[in-house]
Amino acid sequence: IFIITSANKEIGFGHLARSKVLYREITETYTTDVSYVFFNTTINSILKNYINHKKYLTYKAFINQKVNNCKIIIDLPKNYFRNNLKTFKKYKSIIIDNYSGFKKHISVIPSVKKITKKNSIDLVSGEKYLILSKDLMFENLKNKKKKIDKLFLFGSTKSPEKKILDDIIKSKIKKYLIILGPYVEKSVIKRLKNKKFNIVVNPSNYYELLCSSKRVISIYGVSTYEAIAIGLKPSIYISNNETIDRLRDIEFLNNKGLVKRYDYRDLNNKGNYISTSPKIFSGANNILKLIWKIFIN
Repeated sequence: IFIITSANKEIGFGHLARSKVLYREITETYTTDVSYVFFNTTINSILKNYINHKKYLTYKAFINQKVNNCKIIIDLPKNYFRNNLKTFKKYKSIIIDNYSGFKKHISVIPSVKKITKKNSIDLVSGEKYLILSKDLMFENLKNKKKKIDKLFLFGSTKSPEKKILDDIIKSKIKKYLIILGPYVEKSVIKRLKNKKFNIVVNPSNYYELLCSSKRVISIYGVSTYEAIAIGLKPSIYISNNETIDRLRDIEFLNNKGLVKRYDYRDLNNKGNYISTSPKIFSGANNILKLIWKIFIN
């Protein structure tokens, strides 16, 4: 099994984060050989450490091998996926967060929202197909003391916008932490440190920090579902360049009572912000069942 995915300054670590969960679940459950295939990704020490130095190929090496007796899982941004769709056509494949339409492909949409698509029988979606790490569940079971009042999450690539930084200064909150990702510019990190903001960059104990937080303020992404999964109701900060599709997803989660739109008052409110819905959690068990059904059985 090859897991084709990507991580870079443009798209961040979201696709790779799901792929990492799947890699672990597959290797811990089955004896089949598994390897990452990196598309449009720089292979550096940060990436190698993130995947725990597991097996990987570049996309070019994968294509040059002309491997026929294999199955693939693809988690790529829509433009990467569409541009290479014909290459993937001949393989039995599970497509994460995209639609294919080829007979050998089944699409998985990891979202709380149940997706229906006309003329597509090979599509599964809904909260039981969320792909979240078991490490998050284990960390949450430790019942850690909530020592961080406000945790700010901006993904792997984005820098905090001026508005949110001004709000932090204005609110005079003390027990807060800003987590910045590995692709944030060093000049931005230096500037924030010089201005005495409480920041940490690409922490190895991210799940511990998340589970130790009373309230989460984040942009929409994987961290949104991670916060929901441990029973928190994240305040979603709407970035200036949000797409229509992402805004619709945010509105859906808001209507379900799982998130709320960020408001300055969120910084002054005390206590935990708990979701009105039960905790959701999926360690990709249902995707393992798909793998058994499609690839192995």
